[in-house]
Amino acid sequence: MELTDEQRAYLDRNLLCILATSRRDGTPQVSTLHYSVQDDGIYIGVARASAKWHNVGRQPRVAIVVNEGRAQLVVYGTAEQVGDDPERVDRYRAHRTQTHGKGGELGLPQEGDAFREMLDAGNRALLRITPERVLHNE
Repeated sequence: MELTDEQRAYLDRNLLCILATSRRDGTPQVSTLHYSVQDDGIYIGVARASAKWHNVGRQPRVAIVVNEGRAQLVVYGTAEQVGDDPERVDRYRAHRTQTHGKGGELGLPQEGDAFREMLDAGNRALLRITPERVLHNE
């Protein structure tokens, strides 16, 4: 499902979400993380060694909550691991620019293989969440 303009604006003015995934035994695992909204979903940067990465590999159904005071936006959806280049590098660069400012301001490598090498050194990848149901109250 597509996010509405109102939902997108709400997400654009916030930086952090709470991501809920399912552990192997079915119990919830929750984390507060930066997210970015790109044309085809909501992206969250993770380490490939993280519980989040492994949980999504086993059970892709997830939820995120973005709070703004007492207002909230809840997204239920399916997460997909984005770990292959060149998509990982391109999407992660866009993600970092949205969540941490423009690349030049961050001092992030912008040319050649330097950004990919930085991601590789941190064993970083992305989760792409495709919204299936969105609840929003302000």
